[in-house]
Amino acid sequence: MKKDEILTTAASLICGDREEAYGNMRDNFTRIGKLWEPILGTTVTPEQVALCMNQVKVARLLTSPDHVDSWVDGAGYLALGGEIATEPKKFDFTSVNFDTGNIKFALLYDAGERKPRVWGSMLEVPTDVKVIDADGDTWTYVDGHWRWGSTLAGECLTEYDESGPFTEIIPE
Repeated sequence: MKKDEILTTAASLICGDREEAYGNMRDNFTRIGKLWEPILGTTVTPEQVALCMNQVKVARLLTSPDHVDSWVDGAGYLALGGEIATEPKKFDFTSVNFDTGNIKFALLYDAGERKPRVWGSMLEVPTDVKVIDADGDTWTYVDGHWRWGSTLAGECLTEYDESGPFTEIIPE
C-alpha cells in the first residue's frame, strides 16, 4: 500500500466510520484515559491515550510489519492526538456576577476545540487540574490538599458538592 493510500484510508476512518461509532475524539480519549487512571495510578490525558494507542500498533508491527491495518490505525491515532494537542483555547473573562461579586468566566471554543471537563464532585477531579466552582471560586491542589483561594478544604470533599459543578480551567 502506498503512503497516500495509508493516509487517505486513515482519514476516511477517523473522519467517518470511527467518528460515527465512537463519537467526539476528545471525549472518547478522555473516557479511555479515565478508565486507565486507576490501573496506572496517574492522570492520563487524551493526548497520552493517542500516543499509547499508537504504541500498541507499533508493537504489533514489530511482529507483523506487513499488516496494513496497523499502519493505517497508527497514522490515525497520531492524527487524532496531533489535533487534540494543537487545539486553540480561548477565555472570556467578561462575565461578572454582581449579586455575589464573584468574577465568572466561560471557556469559549470553536467546533473541534477542546471543551472543559466538568465534575459533580471534587472527589472526581484529578489533582493536576485547576477548576472553578459554581460560586466562582478557583480550586487548586497544593501540597497534598485541595484549596480554594487561601482556604484549605476539609478532608470530606463531598461536603463541597453543593458548590458544583466543578469546571476545568484550561490553561492557554
